[in-house]
Amino acid sequence: MNEVLVYMEIMVAITVLISFICGVFSYVVIKPLNVAIDHLNTTVHDLEKVITNIDEREHEFDKRLALVEKSLDAANRRIEALVDFYKGGSMKDEMPDNVYRMMKGFMHGDYVSGRQREDLQ
Repeated sequence: MNEVLVYMEIMVAITVLISFICGVFSYVVIKPLNVAIDHLNTTVHDLEKVITNIDEREHEFDKRLALVEKSLDAANRRIEALVDFYKGGSMKDEMPDNVYRMMKGFMHGDYVSGRQREDLQ
C-alpha cells in the first residue's frame, strides 16, 4: 500500500509539473501568437477594404473614360464635318439643319467679318 501512495504522489507531482509547463508554454508562446494572428486578421480585413475601394474607383474611371471617348468621337466627327464644309464640301446630309444653317451663315458673313470670310474661302 505504501508503494501505491508513493506511486500516486509521483503521478500527482508529474501532473502538476506538466500542467505548470503547459501553462507557461501557453502564456509564453501561444498567447503572443494569438495576438499576432489577431493583428494579421485586422490588417488583412483593412487591406480588403482598400482593394474594394480601389476596384470601385477603377470601375468609375472606366465609366468616365468611356464617356470621354464617346464625346471625343463626336467632337472628331464634328471637326471633320467643319473642315470638309470649309473646304467646300456639302456635308449637309450628315449635319443637323441648325448646324448647317449656322455654317452657311459663317461662310456668307452673318457671323464673320469680310476679311475672315476671305480667309475661310
